[in-house]
Amino acid sequence: MIGLIRPFLNPRREPEVKRGKANSEEPQNLYGKRAVTIWLSQLTKSLPLSSSLALSFLACHKAGTPILPTDIVRWARQGKIPYLSLKIREQMGERSAACPVSASILEAQAASIADIIGLPLPPVNFYAIASNYLMRLSVPKEDKVLDLVRLLEYWSMRSDLYLSKKELRLPTRVCVMSIIVVAIRMLYNINGFGVWERSLEDAELSDVTKATELDTEELLKNLEAKYYEVAAETVGTQLYSRDDIM
Repeated sequence: MIGLIRPFLNPRREPEVKRGKANSEEPQNLYGKRAVTIWLSQLTKSLPLSSSLALSFLACHKAGTPILPTDIVRWARQGKIPYLSLKIREQMGERSAACPVSASILEAQAASIADIIGLPLPPVNFYAIASNYLMRLSVPKEDKVLDLVRLLEYWSMRSDLYLSKKELRLPTRVCVMSIIVVAIRMLYNINGFGVWERSLEDAELSDVTKATELDTEELLKNLEAKYYEVAAETVGTQLYSRDDIM
């Protein structure tokens, strides 16, 4: 008999579901916890750190901004992108210069995420990226170089340039830079193999040739000054991989 009435002596009360006026239409569990909060908690546990950087790059690419994966990785290493929560930072101690993903893998991850969620991606903003490169390299006659870059892009590429899920494929920024190099060599008559250097020894040069030489000399000085800065950013982002801190 006591066993039969015992459940009624101390009845277990089910937790009351508290619904605010603002969230009355939002799904909640029996404990009143919002479904979006539960989903966010699970996502935080399962989403790798590198994916947050890939999503950042994906958003920039979708918006058509001339932001490169090397920029995202560099900003992450400098602490300008908070891809680590404060709680994780406290556990890890001092911030490391390492980045959880390299620039080449970052681009492939962004393309993979877009494919998984069915997000249609626009082609790479070739002209904006080329303009950004030329501005950072302080290339004289930027407008003329850009016009030639656009012509070479139309002539050499059969279709638009898109992000690829393949990690071993050349990054899109390499395709852009390769056409920039060709355009600069054509516009400034930098033929290579000592041809341009030997032409400097000719004493009888026309005014047009001398003017071209002055422009080329200015270009080479600018490139020499900017080369190590850009190379350090590009190469440095390749030295750190996910295995460095994961």
